[in-house]
Amino acid sequence: MKTTIQAKFFINNKTGRKYYVTGTATNTTNAQDQQTMVLYQNAIEETILPGVTFCRELTEFKNKFTEVI
Repeated sequence: MKTTIQAKFFINNKTGRKYYVTGTATNTTNAQDQQTMVLYQNAIEETILPGVTFCRELTEFKNKFTEVI
């Protein structure tokens, strides 16, 4: 399984909102050591909005988001 995601726009399958993936990080907490996390931000069209950066575990992200092509 691929353990990274390239910086691209994605749509949340449930809400239809657009997000921009800024990269990945490694979770180093004891319970989830070495878990790959996806970092992403709100976006409108092709504009990345300033503000909060979210993170979600890679497998969960791939299940809940679809890449904008």
